[in-house]
Amino acid sequence: MPETLGPYLRQEDPAIALWLDLVRIVYGDSPHQPHPGRLSAEARTLFEVGAFHSEMRNGGFHQYLSGLFGGRARETLAALRQIGADLCAGLLERALTIFPGGTAPQDGEERRALLCAFHERKPSFLQQLDQAFRRQAGSRGVVLEEDLDWLQLPPAEWPEPSAPEEDLEALQLEFIQANRAVRLRA
Repeated sequence: MPETLGPYLRQEDPAIALWLDLVRIVYGDSPHQPHPGRLSAEARTLFEVGAFHSEMRNGGFHQYLSGLFGGRARETLAALRQIGADLCAGLLERALTIFPGGTAPQDGEERRALLCAFHERKPSFLQQLDQAFRRQAGSRGVVLEEDLDWLQLPPAEWPEPSAPEEDLEALQLEFIQANRAVRLRA
């Protein structure tokens, strides 16, 4: 495993190769308890973005918020903004409005209880945000530059996507390039 971010740039898919090693470091000897503090600040940013991207591609906002990473949503927001994924951050921020004060509880049981209670009242809310993410992000995490006010409309009335503005994989790659000399571990 490389000690710095730079060697990952030689990989066919740098973000995926790096993500796998970040997971090994974070989970190491405790597969059910992440330890992101084992990473440098820059590597932690990439870990947060990678976790968000993975959860969104595999199950959407409900999976992200109900799972282990949901308690780290504020850190994820900061990480998304740090790499320039402001539109993805906007969607996550919108999803967090289901929690009191817009903050997902750290405690998983409390977070899941609030999530289920909200889902009973507004079952389509997170599904619409998932659709927005998929429409904008597709399978690669490409988010389009659009005014997100259209999320207030029924999905059938959403405008057609325009040209890509944010690509999570490309933004991660740029961040790796800019921090190539930074160590993985704290």
